[in-house]
Amino acid sequence: MAPDAYTGRWLVWSALGIWVVSLLLTGYYLAEPSLGFAGCELVPGSSRYGESSRSWLPPGQTCTYALPAALGQGQPLIEEPPTLRLLVAGMALTGLPLCLHLRRMLRRPGRRERAAA
Repeated sequence: MAPDAYTGRWLVWSALGIWVVSLLLTGYYLAEPSLGFAGCELVPGSSRYGESSRSWLPPGQTCTYALPAALGQGQPLIEEPPTLRLLVAGMALTGLPLCLHLRRMLRRPGRRERAAA
């Protein structure tokens, strides 16, 4: 092992990989194709479509359906993205500082620190 290498290198690289994947997933969630009624079908194969909109937190597409009073008691039905996507967005925001902190924490002391001790 090289003198400047440290044993936690795999952990830092793993955290960096997870951060990159979470960035890509968050970008995909925000860029999902949704034009008007596309993807906002209440039940696949039905003719009941909802209004599509973009949600930032959690990232993704939100569909709002205007149901008849007999079905939904006059209230709109709102279908939001899964809440678990907040975890992916959180990792996308905090992943790089976490990687840098792990790198700093797991690095072996340098020559200066060893000489001072």
